[in-house]
Amino acid sequence: MNVSTVDMSLATGLGSVTILNATVTVPMTTEKLTGVRHCNGNDIWVLTHNSSNVFLAYQITNTGISTSPVTSTIGSIHSSGLGHMKTSPNGKKIALGIYGNSTFELYDFDNATGVVSNSLILGNNFVNPYGVE
Repeated sequence: MNVSTVDMSLATGLGSVTILNATVTVPMTTEKLTGVRHCNGNDIWVLTHNSSNVFLAYQITNTGISTSPVTSTIGSIHSSGLGHMKTSPNGKKIALGIYGNSTFELYDFDNATGVVSNSLILGNNFVNPYGVE
């Protein structure tokens, strides 16, 4: 996973890229990626999932993105990297469509600590599940 930074105070308010494609995580991640507001109302959590059963939660503050994610080892091993991840509007739940596993999963998310918990499998015989909303 890579990140780029845009400084919106540059180019008379149009912004300029100040960091381009900096590597954030070395372990291979899936295409599952989402963001959710931190409970402090200012910061953001960026969540992704690796190809095993690990969630990575990166906190973004006004000084940048954390270099050490909060890791939560929980749920199934994803047999493919395909599928979506989505958080609930209040930031307390995460849903995943897991294409290779024929299932959807639901988790609790603590938007104060970045910890993912309480795995719930929502069926296991869907045909190529992908998107969630």
